[in-house]
Amino acid sequence: MNHLAAREGEPLVQPIYWHYPTENPRKFVHYNRPHTPDVFDYSYKNQFMFGTELMVAPATSPRSPRTLLTQVEAWFPPGTWVDFDTGLVYDGDREITLYRSLDQYPVFARPGSIFPLDGADEIENGGLDPEHIEVVLVVGKSGRFEMHEDDGAADVTGDKTKTSVLEYDHETGLVKITDAQASKRKSWSVRLLGVWDESVVQTAAGVTTETASNGILIRLASDKLEIQLKPQAQLGVLDPKKMIFSILDKSQAEFEVKRKLWLTVENDKLTMNVKVSRVLGEDPDPEKSLGAAIVELLTADCRLGK
Repeated sequence: MNHLAAREGEPLVQPIYWHYPTENPRKFVHYNRPHTPDVFDYSYKNQFMFGTELMVAPATSPRSPRTLLTQVEAWFPPGTWVDFDTGLVYDGDREITLYRSLDQYPVFARPGSIFPLDGADEIENGGLDPEHIEVVLVVGKSGRFEMHEDDGAADVTGDKTKTSVLEYDHETGLVKITDAQASKRKSWSVRLLGVWDESVVQTAAGVTTETASNGILIRLASDKLEIQLKPQAQLGVLDPKKMIFSILDKSQAEFEVKRKLWLTVENDKLTMNVKVSRVLGEDPDPEKSLGAAIVELLTADCRLGK
């Protein structure tokens, strides 16, 4: 992303309304100042794209003493968005209130997103070349990402800049990594964000898989940087009950309130609209903060209600 900024003048951080100028909700602003006309101005000015692959809704408000969660007013552009922290899928084209604990942050990626991370268990200072790289991939659409590495002093278009290419073909399911520094690199892995069905991974030789909280982690053989996934693989449907239980467990609400809310959440005989109505009705707090935090997760993905 820094190479892109240097070559083409693309800022690393860009407000969300740059990317969605017509879709982004607007609100009427009354300035109440002489010579300053009232206008319809963009909402969600804090929300931004981080690089080309990630959307961030900054958490800036104090956490609630009742829920121990911070509250974030956000807007999801049209399409599908996946929570980087949990792998939970969110339907787009809507305004939504997000609730997060202090160890979480609202960061989302869309289908076709590919981005490399330093895969070390503990990241070292100094920006050294990573010995292990983890590629995060969101299935549902083909994607391509160029990863540029240099010595910190070279011109971004010079010979000392090494470019690795990370590609995913949604139709065939092929994931291919072209490593420009293969002789120096120890290993690669690929994380399928929002996918937990290991049968999606069809490659066998030299590849190991493990299921993590936000998706499948695939460790590649050092001599074969290709993975064969099921053609047209789709994002998984995550049951949010475990996350809801954690919210209830940590909240400072009365025990009987927690119990009633959990019994409603756990009752799979209820339709989603009835469940949502009951959850909000069973939260006695005037602000309905605990009930609203649960409803966020219940209504994130429309497939949850089917």
